[in-house]
Parts: sequence; structure tokens; C-alpha cells
Amino acid sequence: MIIHGVCYGYCDLLDSRTAEKSSLDLTEVDKYDVMRGEEVQILGLAAQYSQTELTAVLPGTHSKHAHVVDGKLTQFSSYLTGELFDLLIKHSLLGKGLPLDASSDQAAFIKGVDDGQNGEFSNRIFLAWTQRLFNSLNEAQIPDYLSGMLIGMELKNLPQKHLYIVGGKGLSMRYQLAAEHLGKTTTLVAGNDCF
Repeated sequence: MIIHGVCYGYCDLLDSRTAEKSSLDLTEVDKYDVMRGEEVQILGLAAQYSQTELTAVLPGTHSKHAHVVDGKLTQFSSYLTGELFDLLIKHSLLGKGLPLDASSDQAAFIKGVDDGQNGEFSNRIFLAWTQRLFNSLNEAQIPDYLSGMLIGMELKNLPQKHLYIVGGKGLSMRYQLAAEHLGKTTTLVAGNDCF
């Protein structure tokens, strides 16, 4: 089945009649996105909450956003947020010399969410270096700042006002904090409760 420019399960050969029925944008037909099991949690969430329409965010190494209407998965997208964070912290100038045991800093996280709402990606990410260079943030605050920025960038274009955040408690709470700071309401759902 093909859903709005994504290949799900297998790819059918498309013609104009198929595109009309699925509302598929033919200019995006070669821009695939994938899920490997998250769809089970998303459909379980939809069944559990009996909503006619919902948007789920599944934080992780490759976060997923999914929109469900009338029990059908109508759209989804993947984000490299977790993987980018890991790469930047472990293998870039931004993470060089940072303490490994720093405690969580909510103010630095929210500053990152705010700073991630504008500008170009690589320029904004560089702020993690300049904040440190000019002592606007100390080294221990940089991981939370960078985490907030990446999560804020991921969530900033979601038009829905309410999000179901599905996953492990720690990371889901970060997403909840960012989403609510951006004016959204949230429901946290343990990932295992959706199977």
C-alpha cells in the first residue's frame, strides 16, 4: 500500500488512476519513508483511544510522526533526531570535552527548543558551539541545549494541537516538555501499552 509518497510493505506500480485515488503527489513518488514495526503501536494507540483522528509522535533514534484518520494510517514521516544527537555529541566539535555525567538542565533544554524554531539547520546547530564559546551556556548544559534544539526543530512544523507521545518515559517526557512549550497539548503513552 502506498501512503502519500511513502512505500509501505511493498510498492505498487503507479499510474494516474492510482495517484488520484490515494492523493499521491507524483513529484514525490521517489521520496520513500519507512516504518519497521511502529505501525503496530500506532494502530494499537488508535484502537486504545478510539479517536477518529489523532497524531502520534514516537521518539527514538529515528523518531516517527503518524496521522491516523478513521483507524487508517494516512501519513507518516521519520526523523533522524536521536541519531543526529548521538553523532553530534560523540563525533563532532559540539560534543568535544563535554562532561559525560552532567545532570539534566531544563532551562538549557527550553533555550534549545526556542533557538531551534528559526533559521537554517546547520547554522542553528552551530549555536551549540558559540553558546559555549562565549559562556552563554556552560559545558554541562550543552547536551540539553542541543537535545532541545533538535527536538524543537522536529516538532516545529506539526500543525496538530494535540499529540500522543508514545515511547519510553525519559525521552517521551523531553518531547512532552518541548511540545507543551510550543503550545501543544500532549498525552504520554507507554510504548508497550500500544501492542
